[in-house]
Amino acid sequence: MTSPSVSRVICLRHAEAEINVQRRFSSEIPGTPLTDLGREQAAATGLALVAEGVAHVYSSPLLRARQTAEIVGAAVNREVTVLDGLREVGLGAREGTPGTNTEFFQHPAFQAWIRGDDLAPSFEGGETGTDVVSRMRESLDAIADEHLGGTTAMVSHGGCLVAGLLHLCANLGYADVERGVPGNGTAIVVERRDGEWSCLSWPTVVHH
Repeated sequence: MTSPSVSRVICLRHAEAEINVQRRFSSEIPGTPLTDLGREQAAATGLALVAEGVAHVYSSPLLRARQTAEIVGAAVNREVTVLDGLREVGLGAREGTPGTNTEFFQHPAFQAWIRGDDLAPSFEGGETGTDVVSRMRESLDAIADEHLGGTTAMVSHGGCLVAGLLHLCANLGYADVERGVPGNGTAIVVERRDGEWSCLSWPTVVHH
């Protein structure tokens, strides 16, 4: 158990889903399910978290995240709660169009967000960076408040994890995330100590 003033959150990107294999952009609910490989990834992630003392599992409402969270939750014997604020970046007119993680990461709007230049742009009429960072902050603060002094896990998406955590954690900068979107099933560990968020570990595995 950590100090009562510290809350630790293990932030997971969902495991591989059909949308990843299809190489399309998707952020609308319900989205596509996990692949067989994705289920294996989620099971391995769950086993890795058994010793972490996870008190609860939270999830984005998209199917690929919920399925990941359910597999992880079963491994650590914890219930799953869906939080709408953990959903992927709203993509506007890009929804359903062909695209890779590299194209997502290099999109001018996303680059503006993560370079700290401007949170106002959006993906072709989708959410602004301000929208994404605000709901991610609200969701993580709510999780931390609910489990003061404890450890939780949450399952979200590459885009909102990078943008949200970069602006949430004072010790993260563009140099930490410039390699790309974290790989499916990888973990980012953050903590809130005395009201301030920091990143304890950033994954070395990325999807290009």
